Amino acid sequence: MKKYRMCNKNTYLLFQEVLIDFIVLVFTTVFLWYFFEDEIELFVVIFVILFSVFVGLIFLPVLYLYENYSKYNKNLMVLFHENSVVINDEEMPISEIIDVNIYGTYQLFNKNDGGIGTLAYNPYFYYLEINLKANRRIILSSILGQSIKDDMMGYYPKLNYKNNIKSFPKINGS
Repeated sequence: MKKYRMCNKNTYLLFQEVLIDFIVLVFTTVFLWYFFEDEIELFVVIFVILFSVFVGLIFLPVLYLYENYSKYNKNLMVLFHENSVVINDEEMPISEIIDVNIYGTYQLFNKNDGGIGTLAYNPYFYYLEINLKANRRIILSSILGQSIKDDMMGYYPKLNYKNNIKSFPKINGS
């Protein structure tokens, strides 16, 4: 039995790539400062471009997905038992689950395809949509734990799982 909930460790893992990219930006800025020491205007232009790319392509998408996932999973605690899933204090038998849709980027489902073209959120942000017989759905996201998808598939291998590739895995609806 493993417990999943939002915590600082999970938040750090989700923002780890952003932090690494920010450190690269700082070192690049220091290098450019010394390289363009006599041409301050050119340094400022290059810095503004680099900082805008960092904020627009790396930081804001990760922050947006984090806030989106927090909205759905902020106060959840999930436990996987042998024949049921417990969410907060509500126990749901596995027999009540119709299927599980997994939404993530191409890199999440194809581990060998990543590298330099992978954006910061690609392998880290995904969510599970659990459809129940009672015409309900439950959203569990990677904000609860990076391994929640693999662990659920390990605990309940007989469930029907569907991989859905999205370029930006934002949770829609309620």
